[in-house]
Amino acid sequence: MHAHVVHAQCAERSVLLAVCGALLLCACGQGAETETLGLSEQAVIDGEPSPQAQNAVVAILNKQNEWATGVVVAPTLVLTALHFLFSATEPYHLQCASDRSGTPIVALLEPAGFSILYGNQKQLTPVARGVHVYHGADLDLCRNDIALLELDTPLTVTPLPLRLDAPAQRQEAGILIGWGQSAASEPPGIGLRRLQSAQTVLTVGPTLLALDNGGQLQVGNGTFVTGDGACFGDGGAPFISAATGAVVGVFSTLATLDPRAESQSFSFSECVGAHDVFRSVSAQSAWIREAFADTEQAPWLEGFAQPAATGKSCKVDAECISQRCAVAGGVGFCTVSCESAPCPGELQCVGAPGTQLCVPPRLASGATAQSCCMGISAPTRWATLLFTPLLFIWRRRRRSWSCNPLPPNENAK
Repeated sequence: MHAHVVHAQCAERSVLLAVCGALLLCACGQGAETETLGLSEQAVIDGEPSPQAQNAVVAILNKQNEWATGVVVAPTLVLTALHFLFSATEPYHLQCASDRSGTPIVALLEPAGFSILYGNQKQLTPVARGVHVYHGADLDLCRNDIALLELDTPLTVTPLPLRLDAPAQRQEAGILIGWGQSAASEPPGIGLRRLQSAQTVLTVGPTLLALDNGGQLQVGNGTFVTGDGACFGDGGAPFISAATGAVVGVFSTLATLDPRAESQSFSFSECVGAHDVFRSVSAQSAWIREAFADTEQAPWLEGFAQPAATGKSCKVDAECISQRCAVAGGVGFCTVSCESAPCPGELQCVGAPGTQLCVPPRLASGATAQSCCMGISAPTRWATLLFTPLLFIWRRRRRSWSCNPLPPNENAK
């Protein structure tokens, strides 16, 4: 798909509609057509070089030497723009939705044809290939231009957290990081990753955004708009909250005032003064969570610690890859059930049948009937504290009381 020259002709029911002369342009890049694109200086307008510390933002390259931007959100999951992973039924015109019969107008490309390139400037090293693409059931690319590319090799870079439970906020400050040609004189290919730290959310859908030419841009649900910053080669680039460091959305397209609807050659000037259109990850949270569960990983949620492995300390379920935080001896730890499989490593299986969990050896002796907190995560600890006086009285009368009814750990040493 020649994504960098695709004109997104949205149907009336699509959630993003450019009217009164505004044009929507998808923004991925293609090395073989660099001179045609005419990108003068920077793929990220007014951007500065992105340091190695931001290597969670990767480049995605397909077999046609086209590239887009992605962001690592789990060892084997990269978040990017859906339109880059699909091909259009017509070369340069990408409808936003399926037809009336429900037949998709786009086709998924072979995941193995996408390579992940790691680093912050060329020459970049391919580190993984795609094996599967996760996306929403609705292939309306105006509404759902978000996808997760599953990789064949886990990446060691620290992933970025996600904002899955709330939309972008109007006037919220953010950072845009993306790939693209840094100068028109450079040879075809991926150049330098850049960032812009002055992005601001102008509006959040559903609403109408007034344009400089007197027209209006209809912004639908699951979409937010910023000023200029992104350009060709930045498709899939993350908008990262300046306050929390979480990915709020991915760059989908440009809303520019250029009326050349049939143009197949766009210059850097098209990006200057345009509006950047982002898709909120929170609007796609249901299938995103399912994708994490399907790959046996957990999203790093905004405001929480990075999910830890079984046996590591935690305060709430969201801080565990297993999504289960338990407490023994007053200490929280990530756990999994050991009913049907042995515990990993040196963890010990503790509990009565039907309630068995993996417990770190140092805590196994406390995970008995007398621990009284096994399996309770942070959101419910306030209830434990509230009823502690009453439980103390009851416990004195009934010394064998247990909140989990776990038997003493006979294997504890």
